[in-house]
Amino acid sequence: MTLTNNLHKFFNKCDIPWVQLVWDTQYNGDPIPINSRNESFWWKDIFKLIGKYKNMASVIIEDDSTCLFWSYLWHGPPLNAQYLELFSFSKMNHASTKNKSDFFYLPLSVKAFDQYQTLLTDLESIHLGHNNDSWKYS
Repeated sequence: MTLTNNLHKFFNKCDIPWVQLVWDTQYNGDPIPINSRNESFWWKDIFKLIGKYKNMASVIIEDDSTCLFWSYLWHGPPLNAQYLELFSFSKMNHASTKNKSDFFYLPLSVKAFDQYQTLLTDLESIHLGHNNDSWKYS
């Protein structure tokens, strides 16, 4: 078993005691892990692989508890690569997909506004559910 498989179990919130323990003790109230804080040496070593994991896996958003809006694979390539100009106006580089209000520094450039309009059209198809987000390897 590779260490990235542990991340896969973690992001899929598998029904495994250590997964629940990490979510409950380390990320309570902060649903999306961005960085390794005061975790154990074991979790810090696993968490170092998050960049590799997010490049290998994509997420199907359900409850939006594990997906970062700009940098994870959930709607094709990461949005920070698809909408470079718009991303440069973002107030929250580590925002979840739920958080869409007060998202940008204003005023937007003409190009950023065009990208914003395109993004809004793309996002109309996203509807949050009650199940956990589902991660799969690309």
